[in-house]
Amino acid sequence: MPRKKSVVPSDPMLVDSAPSSSTVGAASEGMTLLESARRGDVALVKKLIESGLDVNLADDRFVYYGMTPLMWACDSGHVPVVNYLLSVPGININQLDGITGRTALHYAAIRNYKEICEILIKANIETSTKTILNHTAEDMAYLRGQHESLVVLK
Repeated sequence: MPRKKSVVPSDPMLVDSAPSSSTVGAASEGMTLLESARRGDVALVKKLIESGLDVNLADDRFVYYGMTPLMWACDSGHVPVVNYLLSVPGININQLDGITGRTALHYAAIRNYKEICEILIKANIETSTKTILNHTAEDMAYLRGQHESLVVLK
């Protein structure tokens, strides 16, 4: 019996929701980790990391190049996933993506996720990191009119 897919077929990020190490390669499991963080599936994120996947795994697709599970969770507003990932030993909270030089804080700030910004700051993320366009997370929140996150970042 075929496994059910977690999303509709038209979704460009379609992945299998229940990876099996006997049938799914490491690259597919890595994509599942990134996708699970993006979708807020903390149980699957935890299972995949506990199975040995790198908590700092970077997306290798062109337009998302370098985004980590933490960045995806911050960009999508998934507080439980953010909290879990920050508890994993070896997490690189200040990792930059490979296209724009953004950190997880930049992603949370431009989406106006005040609570996630607070969590990241409490976890000691570097707040002065600048993107390739020389913008801090505070600058990006200001430029996008994201007042909730801007209050936290000032």
